[in-house]
Amino acid sequence: MTPTRKLPLGIQTFEELRRKGCLYVDKTDMVWHIANGNKYNYLNRPRRFGKSLLASTLHSYFDGRRDLFEGLKIMERETEWVSRPVFHFDMSSISSEDGFLSYLNRKLSEYEEVYGRVESEGKASDRFAGIIHRSYQKTGQEVAIIIDEYDSPVRNTLNTADHDATRAHYRDFLSILKSEGSYIHCVFITGIAKFTQLSLFSALNTLENLSFRPQYATLCGLTDEEIDQTFAPEMMRLAEANRLTTEQARQRLREHYDGYHFSPNLIDVYNPTSVLKAFNNCVYENNWASDGATLLLPTILMENDVQMEKLDPSSVERTELETSDYLMSNYLVALYQMGYLTIKDYDEWGYTLGFPNDEVRQTLSKIVLPNLTPSLDSPERSSVLGRMASAMERGDVDTAMLCLSQLVAAAPYDNQRHKVLESHFQFLLSMIFYSLNFSVQQEVRVAAGRIDMVVTTRRWLYVIELKLKSNGGVLAAMEQMQARRYVDAYSAQYRQLCQLAIEFDDDTHCVNRWIHSGFQMG
Repeated sequence: MTPTRKLPLGIQTFEELRRKGCLYVDKTDMVWHIANGNKYNYLNRPRRFGKSLLASTLHSYFDGRRDLFEGLKIMERETEWVSRPVFHFDMSSISSEDGFLSYLNRKLSEYEEVYGRVESEGKASDRFAGIIHRSYQKTGQEVAIIIDEYDSPVRNTLNTADHDATRAHYRDFLSILKSEGSYIHCVFITGIAKFTQLSLFSALNTLENLSFRPQYATLCGLTDEEIDQTFAPEMMRLAEANRLTTEQARQRLREHYDGYHFSPNLIDVYNPTSVLKAFNNCVYENNWASDGATLLLPTILMENDVQMEKLDPSSVERTELETSDYLMSNYLVALYQMGYLTIKDYDEWGYTLGFPNDEVRQTLSKIVLPNLTPSLDSPERSSVLGRMASAMERGDVDTAMLCLSQLVAAAPYDNQRHKVLESHFQFLLSMIFYSLNFSVQQEVRVAAGRIDMVVTTRRWLYVIELKLKSNGGVLAAMEQMQARRYVDAYSAQYRQLCQLAIEFDDDTHCVNRWIHSGFQMG
């Protein structure tokens, strides 16, 4: 197997990454343009997209750390390497009013150790203004201010008694960004979502929102070209571990983690954390469920009665997506900002949104499925899903179908979202298969027709046709698959193939029978 190299997993500071000799995808040309462009800058990206590493890279640049940038693109642009005062705030872990005030006091005290303090400066905003003044007087350089994950204190206190007070303290603290502008060289703010109610964005009327700018579409995340240039040995190692060709390994990487678009130019971007974990563990895992989920997501889905099948595709007007406040926007904007939806197309009216990849579909499916099967409690549902996943991985179709039958029977028909019954079952099955972390393709076009569903596990590939009992049932479904030779489209697969016909009862709305590889059950 190809030997391992140092991947920057768990590393969020540029200095540590460079000092340890980790692999690094060079974005420093864009870093230079941000640092030497507009004074006030804002970038929103979902969690785990490298915002903190980007903020740290800017910190090192503003600090004049030329030694950390040797051999990188920025060396072609920067000649002076000015060291200026840098004030860096990481708001990601703040979840209460006391936590907010305590963090500000701690950070400001650190800076006052360097630049001094005046006793009359009581409030955090006054202390920060004083620090900026004295740092400018001491160094003769305009300062750089970095606020990473700026929206966390507001998001984390939503629906709590601390929210209004935290927001008021925050608004007061951030107000000095404009009033002290003559001493500031650059402000760089990152977050998941915009909160215009903080008055930050309305006060900074020259704020440059980089989030939708085509030139910064790949600033956070990885492109195909960058993966080829930087991670070729890791791609080979991933392919070897999963008994795939390099191209097959790449295609599975795309299906799982690619598909994000952050501007109208629709340049594909991979989730960088998920890709690095796949390279490190040599497994196509669902990392988004643990890394990207937020406490607000179930509330958004339930309060808006979100119909998952209507999210992809969905449409939102351009200015609403680009300028909406997190609290005031519709749920599509919130899902986009959190990374559960991405831009799929763009026209004069606005954006078409959809799921970026299988990883996100799987995460949403796990959240939606309990509401589709309410008669099962959580332990029983997890047990059934676990038995079904294990059975499908080892090719035990009959055990898997018994588990599927239980899940379908637990889905009340009055929750049906489709007028066409077969579409209802196809949607329900896709939610179940996605919840199992399997790759799912629906309405797959092949030479002789269109396959209802193709489900891929590590060892098996299932070609599935669904039929109602009144529409010919399993016999008609299997005859259609065999007559049209659906499996021929997958004959070169290293996986074992299974043709699976499933019949649903028109009256009971349950699984009635199934046939797999010509063997009939029921």
